[in-house]
Amino acid sequence: MAQDGVSRTLQVTIESSGRSVTRELSAAEYTVGRDTACDIVVDVPFVSRRHARLIRQDRSYRYVHEGSNPTLLKGAPIVDRVVQDGDELLVGSGRESVRFIFRFGTSKQTQAPRDLADDQTNSGFVDLAVGDKLRIGREAGNDLVLDSPVISRRHAAIERFADGVHVRDLGSTNGTFLNGNAITVAVMGEGDSVRIGPYKLLLRGARLWQYDTSRYAEVRGYHLTRYAGGRLILDDVSVAALPGEVTAIAGVSGAGKSTLLSALNGLVPADAGTVLINDENLYWNYGALQLLFGYVPQADIVHRELALGDALRAAAQLRLPIDTPPNELEGRLDETLDSLDLLSRKDQQIKKMSGGQQKRASLAIELIARPPLLLLDEPTTGLDPGLRRQLMQLLRQLAAQGRTVLLVTHDPDSLSYSDQLIFLASGGRVAYMGPTADALDYFGAPDFVDVYTRVEQQSTPEDWQFRFRASTQHRRYLEQRLPEIGTIQVDGTVRRGRVRPPLVPKLETPAERRVVLHQVGVLARRYLKVLLNDRRNLALLLMQAPVLALLLALVSNSDDLTGAQETGNAKRLLLLLATCGIWLGTINAAREIVKELPVFIREQLMGVSPLTYMASKVVVLSALSLVQSSMLLLVLGVAVELPSDGVILPGPLEMYFSLTLASLAAMSIGLLVSALSTSQERAMTIVPLVLIPQIIFAGVIFDLSGVADGLSILSLGRWAVELLGATSGVPGGAYARTAGHQLIRWLILIAMFVLASAATLWVLSRKDGQDLARA
Repeated sequence: MAQDGVSRTLQVTIESSGRSVTRELSAAEYTVGRDTACDIVVDVPFVSRRHARLIRQDRSYRYVHEGSNPTLLKGAPIVDRVVQDGDELLVGSGRESVRFIFRFGTSKQTQAPRDLADDQTNSGFVDLAVGDKLRIGREAGNDLVLDSPVISRRHAAIERFADGVHVRDLGSTNGTFLNGNAITVAVMGEGDSVRIGPYKLLLRGARLWQYDTSRYAEVRGYHLTRYAGGRLILDDVSVAALPGEVTAIAGVSGAGKSTLLSALNGLVPADAGTVLINDENLYWNYGALQLLFGYVPQADIVHRELALGDALRAAAQLRLPIDTPPNELEGRLDETLDSLDLLSRKDQQIKKMSGGQQKRASLAIELIARPPLLLLDEPTTGLDPGLRRQLMQLLRQLAAQGRTVLLVTHDPDSLSYSDQLIFLASGGRVAYMGPTADALDYFGAPDFVDVYTRVEQQSTPEDWQFRFRASTQHRRYLEQRLPEIGTIQVDGTVRRGRVRPPLVPKLETPAERRVVLHQVGVLARRYLKVLLNDRRNLALLLMQAPVLALLLALVSNSDDLTGAQETGNAKRLLLLLATCGIWLGTINAAREIVKELPVFIREQLMGVSPLTYMASKVVVLSALSLVQSSMLLLVLGVAVELPSDGVILPGPLEMYFSLTLASLAAMSIGLLVSALSTSQERAMTIVPLVLIPQIIFAGVIFDLSGVADGLSILSLGRWAVELLGATSGVPGGAYARTAGHQLIRWLILIAMFVLASAATLWVLSRKDGQDLARA
C-alpha cells in the first residue's frame, strides 16, 4: 500500500473495556470474532464467534459483516464496506461495546504471533539486538515498565548475547518464571516465554512480544476427573469461565462443587484432565500463574482479633514486593477498602464487624494484589438474605470491571445474580451448564429450589449427565466455548507443578534471605498483635505462672531447695516446678496452628514456607515462655529460697535457663500437637496425653526400671528434674553436680526441641487444599 510514494499500512485498533490493541494488516484476508480459531480474536460475549472478514482490496480492506449483532458506522449498520482512514466501527453500545478504529500509518507494530488466544492482551513488542539489555520492573526508570503491584521495582533483566538471550531475576519478591519454572539466571530460546507477575514475554526471533493479562483471565477446564477413596467424585467435567461473567457452581449435597473449584484453582489438582488459564496449563505452571487469581475459601482467612487495616496490611506485605514504599502500600490498602465500602472500618476489629463485612474483609485480602480471577467457596454461608444479596451484587460489580468470578454456592437465591451456571448431580456429573437465565426452562422448574428437588428425585445422575451431553446447551455453551474439547482426552496423567513452597526456603542469595526475614518479621508482628488484642486470653496466659507458683509455695517449706533435703520435698517440688514449665509451654502452643489453618494454607500458596511460618510462631511463643518462666521462679522465690550457686551459672539463673529450655521443648511439642489436630477441641484433648507422661516417667514418684526406664528417655520431665535437682544439690547419681551432667541434659532438651520442630515442619508441608476444605 503506497500513498504519495511513501509505504503506508492499514492498522486497526480494537478498544474494549478500557483496553486497546493495535494490529497492522498485511495478509490477504483476516477473520474476526470470538472463536480462538479466528485471525483476530475479540473475546467478548456480544461479538459473534465469526463476526466479520477483512479482505484486502487495492490499498485498503473490505469489512464484510457476518455476525448476529450489527456492526455500526456513525450509528448505521454496515454489511460490506471498504474501510477508510479514520473509520470507527462499533459493536454493542455504551460501556458494553467494542470499537474498531482504522488508520493508515507507518508504525513498526506488526502482527503478533498467536501464542495466546486472547489477542486483546497483546500490547506490543521490543526488538533485541546483540548487546541490548532490557531492564524490567514496576519503577518508571526501567526500559520495560510493567504496571502491577506484585512486580518489584527492579524485577528482572533480559539481555541478548551472541550465544542467545539471557534472563536474570534481580532479586524479585514474587519470582521470574521461564516456561513456568522459577529461575535466577537462564537462557531463553526461540518460542520460550517469561512470566513476570501477570505479564508474559514471548521470544520470536529477535523480537520480544509482550502480553498483559492483569485484567484478563479466561479459565478452561477439560475432562476433569477425580477419585477419593476409590470413589468417583468428579466425572469428566469440562467448563469455561470468561472475563466479565459471574459463574456459579451449584448442585445437590455431595455433588463435588468444592472439589471442582479446587481442581480449577490448582489447590487439589484433578487426577486426570487439564486446566488452562489464558491458554497456559495451570498444573504445569502453578507458581507462575498463581498471582493471577485470588481464592477465598469457606473458612475465614483473616484474624478476627486484628483491626481490619492491620490484617490487610500484613496480607499486603506478604503478597506485594518488599520494595513497595509504605505510602504506596497504604494507598493500595485504602483503594482496596474503598472499593469494597470498608474504608470507614479500617481501624475496627474484624470480630466486631457484621457477617457481611467480615466476608468482604476476606475478599479484600485477595483483591490487594489486583488479580483478574476470583474464586470463592460458599461466600454467602452464614449470611442473612439481605447480606447475601449485598455480597452477590458486589461480585457482579467486580465482574463488570473485567474480572472472571467463579463461586460455589448452595443458596438458590444467589444463583439469580450469576451469568453462567454449572449444576452438578451426585458423583460430580454435570446436569446443566449454560446461562443461568435459561436454567429454569431447561429443568422445567418454577424456581431454583425445585431444580434441586428434580435433580435429586426425578432421574439418576447418569441420566442427567446423558441428557445434558445430548442437549443443544452442551453444543452452544460448552462446545462453542471449548472448541478443542474433542481433541483433549482423559489420559489419566496430570503433571502437577509445585503448589507448595519448599519445606525450607532457599537462602542462596541476599535477596532470598531478605524475603524470608521479611516474611518472618511480618508474620511475627501480626501474631504478636493477635495475642495483644485478645486481652482476655493474654491475661489468662500470663496469670497462670504466678498462680501456679503461689500454689507451689503453699505446699513447700522455705528451705526445701537449700536445706539438708532428706525429706524428699525437694524432688517433689522440683517435679511440680518442671511440670508447670512443661504445661505452660505446651498449652501456649497447642491451638496456635490449628486455629488459623486456613490462613496458613492460603499463605503457603502465596510462597510462605512452613519454616518461615513456624519461625514466626517460635519467636513470639519463646518470648512468652521466657516471661512465664521468670514469673514462675520470681513468685516462688518469695516463699522458697532458691540456691545461690549452681553448677555452671548462679543458682537462680541456672534454674531459669533449665526451666526455660524445658518450656521451649514443650512448646515445640505443643506446636506438633496443633499441626496434627483437626480442631482446637481435638488439640486440647491431646494435651493431657503429653503432660501426664512427664510426671509418670520423671523418676520421682515411681522407681523406674525395664521398659519404663527406657520410655523415660522421651520424658521432658525427667531431664528437667535432673537439671533442677543438680542445681539445688539434691543427692543421688541422677543429680550429679558436674558441668558435663548439666551440658548433656541441656543438649537433650535442645535436641527434643529440634526433633519436635522438624516433625511439625513435615506435617505442615503436607497441608494442602483438602485440609483447607475440611477446616
